[in-house]
Amino acid sequence: MRIKFIRIVITCFFCAVALGLFCTQLLQGNYFYELSINNRIRLVPLQGERGLIKDRNGVVLAGNRLAFNVTVIPQEVKDEDHLFKFLSSSLKADKEKLLKVYRQGTDRALCARRSGRRRGKRSGDEPRRK
Repeated sequence: MRIKFIRIVITCFFCAVALGLFCTQLLQGNYFYELSINNRIRLVPLQGERGLIKDRNGVVLAGNRLAFNVTVIPQEVKDEDHLFKFLSSSLKADKEKLLKVYRQGTDRALCARRSGRRRGKRSGDEPRRK
């Protein structure tokens, strides 16, 4: 009697697991697939500028500079020529250089780095007072 009861409990347990697997894979499979596809990109909040760090004489020791990385996910690229034409015009960079960086090596995702630095003087380049 005990063995029969244990068999029934184990059979019910495996049936419940199989039913859960069936529901997850077959009935909700498309839902979880879409979640996994859309989970590749996440939003990263940008923090505000903290201000300049100056010494007691007012000389800037450390300034702020915004920097952005442009990342291309190879699985998401449908038309390479159109994408890199858009990136070259947006970043004001050479299209062939961007394509070369994209196609070389194992780290294909990193395409270009662009900082918020302007040409000329930066905030940290001021001469120090004596």
